[in-house]
Amino acid sequence: MPYPVINSPSLNNSIGETHDLWTFCTLKSAFSDADVRGFTDIVDHKLYLEIGGVQPSSSVAATSLLYLADSDAGFPTLDSNAAPAIIGSVIYCENTNLIVVQEVPTALISSAGMTAGVVTKRGASGTGISASKNLCTSISCTGLDLESGADTHTFFLHTIWKSKTI
Repeated sequence: MPYPVINSPSLNNSIGETHDLWTFCTLKSAFSDADVRGFTDIVDHKLYLEIGGVQPSSSVAATSLLYLADSDAGFPTLDSNAAPAIIGSVIYCENTNLIVVQEVPTALISSAGMTAGVVTKRGASGTGISASKNLCTSISCTGLDLESGADTHTFFLHTIWKSKTI
């Protein structure tokens, strides 16, 4: 017996639009703490790392690798020089209403040192959403020390969020 399909315009409008994003993330470790880097394959998704002992800041010059465009990201102290490495993640979407899930699937990690990625919501009051409606989280990379050698570590970050439709 098939299940009935519920089609309710009022329910659909009140829930908002659901977004499902898979981001390919790359971390480059190095022997020097000034040479660690983090990249994604999505222009509006940035990874933030401690570089040379310096934390990302919204007051650093816009040309710097450490420039944090959302001052409400609420990152903890990011750490590159000890396991677990702690990195920051901001998806600049400016429309987040609710984070449904953000996860690092263990089976999709390619790394000699990283065995898991534990995501923690940051942003305003730890909701994962900044005042600018961006998605802000930190990722604890279990087993990874970004200053232990010149290697490349990759993983996918899966994010589902809702935005209110107007």
